[in-house]
Amino acid sequence: MTALQAASGGGTELLQLLLDAGADIDAPGVGTFGKTALQRAAGDGIVEEVQFLLRRGANVNAPPARDQGGTALQMAVRYGRMQIVLMLISAGAKVNAERAEMMGYTALEEATITGRPDMVEFLMKSAVKQGVLADMKVRPEIKRAEGKGFSREVRADGTAVHIKLNV
Repeated sequence: MTALQAASGGGTELLQLLLDAGADIDAPGVGTFGKTALQRAAGDGIVEEVQFLLRRGANVNAPPARDQGGTALQMAVRYGRMQIVLMLISAGAKVNAERAEMMGYTALEEATITGRPDMVEFLMKSAVKQGVLADMKVRPEIKRAEGKGFSREVRADGTAVHIKLNV
């Protein structure tokens, strides 16, 4: 773990000091649960640090650590951080980013596993806007979402999606 990764959660002043001293803003997470500074701040729900790191040029789509890692978006979804999810999508986070090789989940898988229909709906709509819904239709997490009481409707042109929770 780098000093910058360890400093996440300590406030933007400390992050600023480390970045000004030459810390690598996108140093990859290593080991089990490894995270970049942005991934950690996103998962921890630290809005100010996420905003700061994005302004400083952190890679919103930095890949997850190999073992149980997650992109910033996947981490925010995992812990139910909707405000940060909105920020990351606005900053260009890829809805269908690859999961970690070992014990990893896509953002949509995270939303379904944690039972968040609001996030499932938002992620599906974002996938339409990003033009990646077709890629996601056949992925296992969509089937899991439907299996957990969700259903979806997608127009033939792929421009709209409706998600509902079947109760």
